[in-house]
Amino acid sequence: MSEPLTAERIEQFFSSRAFTFLAGWVNELAQPYCRFHRHEGFEVVYHERGGGLTCTADGGSVRFEEHDVVIYPPGLAHDQRQDIDSGIDICVGIGLSGPTPGWLERTIHIPSVGDPHLLARLRALTRGRTVHSKLERIELGYQAAGFLCGLLRLALERAHTSATGQEASRYAQRAREFIRQNYMSVQSVEEAARHVGISPDYLRHVFRRTYGVGIKQWLDEIRLARAGTLLRNSNLPLKSIARQCGYGNARYFCTRFKRLNGATPGAFRRGR
Repeated sequence: MSEPLTAERIEQFFSSRAFTFLAGWVNELAQPYCRFHRHEGFEVVYHERGGGLTCTADGGSVRFEEHDVVIYPPGLAHDQRQDIDSGIDICVGIGLSGPTPGWLERTIHIPSVGDPHLLARLRALTRGRTVHSKLERIELGYQAAGFLCGLLRLALERAHTSATGQEASRYAQRAREFIRQNYMSVQSVEEAARHVGISPDYLRHVFRRTYGVGIKQWLDEIRLARAGTLLRNSNLPLKSIARQCGYGNARYFCTRFKRLNGATPGAFRRGR
């Protein structure tokens, strides 16, 4: 069973590798069949016109449609059969330093890629300019890495979108428990998303769908409930209470507390 995409794997991959832009080209297919071939780096294929089927030397196959992306890992031989006689593919080759991790030693299929930022990056990498200097090669390497990272992020989001409602609820439950245990130190939705292994946007979506409240609002509620307990049962100064509840700024803490409870922390304490 292949290893799944996770945010942690993607982050580690891009923080531990260097990437090189190898080539970018537009392939106007004069024939419906392209025989088996392989590339030294990743090959990213955006099917601008025409669907079809690609088979790989490891026994896999992918059915693609127009506007889909297929990512082939380095060295994996593959063919392609188009449904029409004159398809158009837009392709980018990306070199990699070091070995390919196991979870990337397979094709990755991303249906219906319409993100304008990703498509703009794709076209920038395939506009056919000549590279004259080392600085240009470095620049294109970063652009290629950003493009590949964006595609893998999208693939991760699509994978989670297709998860069942029960799986989505489990993500929300794990994030909720993580926040409950770490509310003093958690500073962003991104931290909880990394812990769970999904994207921040997807976590926001499943959390609200599961609990009917935004994840940042729920974090505030947990923190301010603890603050109310400290205000009622201790004489700690407001700065200490704010810090113990995860707020680095006492003024911001007071603003959030009043918004939720209808009274300032001082008035709340006097009325205990």
